[in-house]
Amino acid sequence: MKQNRKDLNCEETSNNLVELFDKGAIGKIPQHLQAHLNECERCSEELRTLELLSDNLASQKEEDPGELFWVNFVPNLRKRLEYTQITKRSKDFTWAPALGLALLLVAVLINSPSEIAPPKWYSDGIAAQNISVSSAYTYVETDELYDDRSFTMDEAVTDFIDSLCEPYSDSSSDHIDKLVQFDDESRTEFFKKLKQINIIRS
Repeated sequence: MKQNRKDLNCEETSNNLVELFDKGAIGKIPQHLQAHLNECERCSEELRTLELLSDNLASQKEEDPGELFWVNFVPNLRKRLEYTQITKRSKDFTWAPALGLALLLVAVLINSPSEIAPPKWYSDGIAAQNISVSSAYTYVETDELYDDRSFTMDEAVTDFIDSLCEPYSDSSSDHIDKLVQFDDESRTEFFKKLKQINIIRS
């Protein structure tokens, strides 16, 4: 449906009145708008509404927060921004301590010279049930155990073990026994050397 000229003028007048209100110039009506307002009751009512709203807004006085507010405004704003940045960084790196702890635990378990025993509740449970295991199933000759192993030590490893055991005059000729005789310093040096050579060949 095609709008008539009066409807178009009303729409244009309404838009112009809103623009004047936004600029704070609702009391300064141009002549071409005033001519339409004199003929259109609906647009005149809209003008009166905007004038009333403008008067109400003008009567509202903004309270001055005081000098103390402006003195503390910038420092407080800076603190808030710094806190926001720190909080964001902490959320981004919350996984770092957990990962570091896991890596440390793995390193300790790998380099620990002592065996890891089963939990106490497990050992107590076995003892409470009076379970006995025949020695025939648990005892294996040392020579037989060494003969059945499916790997051989690299010659560079055995030579390195021999060089570390030179201070021990009564050291065993078996390389496995020599490893047991290492002190902490020798064991540390041995582990460093293992990272550089071929340790085991299948």
